Amino acid sequence: VNSTADIPFLQWGQCGASGGSSVTKQYYDASWFTGIPEFGCKRSTIRRPGSLTVEQSLLLLNSTQGIFSVENLPEFLITIVEATLLKNDTVWAEVGEKYGVDSLKSAEEVLEYFLYSGKNFSPYYLPKVFEEGGGMYTARSVDNWVFNTSDPLLLIMSPSTPNAANLVMNQTSEADSMQQQRASTLYTGLDDHSKVDWFVNWMGYTEIPPPYWDGVVPVSGTNDWGQFPAFLDRTDTKVLYTWDDHYIRVLELVFRGKIEIEGVVLWRFMISNATFDPQPLYYQSIPGLCNLTSMHNNTPIFQSNPHMQGVPDEWILKVEGQKELQNWIDDNTFVDIEPTSGMTLHVNKSLQVNIFIANTTQYSLFHPNATTNLFYPIMYAQDQAMATAENIKLFNSTVRLGLWIQPVIYGFMFTLCAICLVASIVLLIKVKQNSRSATMEYTY
Repeated sequence: VNSTADIPFLQWGQCGASGGSSVTKQYYDASWFTGIPEFGCKRSTIRRPGSLTVEQSLLLLNSTQGIFSVENLPEFLITIVEATLLKNDTVWAEVGEKYGVDSLKSAEEVLEYFLYSGKNFSPYYLPKVFEEGGGMYTARSVDNWVFNTSDPLLLIMSPSTPNAANLVMNQTSEADSMQQQRASTLYTGLDDHSKVDWFVNWMGYTEIPPPYWDGVVPVSGTNDWGQFPAFLDRTDTKVLYTWDDHYIRVLELVFRGKIEIEGVVLWRFMISNATFDPQPLYYQSIPGLCNLTSMHNNTPIFQSNPHMQGVPDEWILKVEGQKELQNWIDDNTFVDIEPTSGMTLHVNKSLQVNIFIANTTQYSLFHPNATTNLFYPIMYAQDQAMATAENIKLFNSTVRLGLWIQPVIYGFMFTLCAICLVASIVLLIKVKQNSRSATMEYTY
């Protein structure tokens, strides 16, 4: 091996070659596995020993596409299934170059390892996961979603990223933030208030190049932090543009009417229906479904309004509960903006993520009657926020009062200037009259 750090990866080889160490025991609490023989040792007693080299093990487990990152596991399994079905040496060679698994024999070893681990290791750590509230389906508080709480199951499955499921990471330094995402640059609106919080670049990109989309898509629009251009009422602006990092494109927000909250009149803008229309540029062919496949490692991910609102019935009716639960208020994304300041005082953001299950024979490996040729909902998220009565009161006493005082001051100054001007004219006339009287007196 190249270094002592690589020794645990020899668990795939001859019994005892790793000196009692293993990848499993390196990453997890070894006390949970006391008395359990290594996979290589157990395998050698029942059939031929494992044959993956350290280099193959490193490629399979610990590379950028390695299955230690749990998000890579589905793609690995699909690739192995395809190679097994095709029975093609060239395909296996490509799989071997990517994962180190270059034959059906090697694939069998990997799958046997997972089965062996599940039988012998799972009883030790799964009860601990369940005791701490973990599992495949969990109910979590807002604090747990937001404030960097580790998920018990992810802590086992992906020790390097135990809080990957959180909506917001606890980034306490610039270095932490830069690890999660690249910096974006925005206009302040100093020279042009219509460009306030307008993207100069998004995470360093001024445009999204092919092949992500079928053409160049420029980065443009405001961010989604809640500030839009001021004086919408004076310019009679009825269309706004925002860059959305879920859809990876500019979203058009269209004026839909006015509402009132705590005495404050707000303009309501909603995502344009055209966002979900068929668009070749975004590889969209079915109304209501935004194709994000190219943004998710070519996994067929499609975003839609919740409950597939706007999708043709031929697709909606394939999944029970979609058509029946549609709500034309909560299932839409809209923002309510105070038109003079451009501040958002109420927002409802809704999104559903779906995966397309293709009509192929592959799924028969998992179940003989697997349902295919449908868009299956994975998750539905709704993010709603509204200014409280106290926030509205503070808004009225600061921002709104300031906006009200400004024209009052202008009016007062204009009136004062007008009075001064009139007074100056009257004084000038009076001086002229006095001057004329004095001249005539000297004449006499």
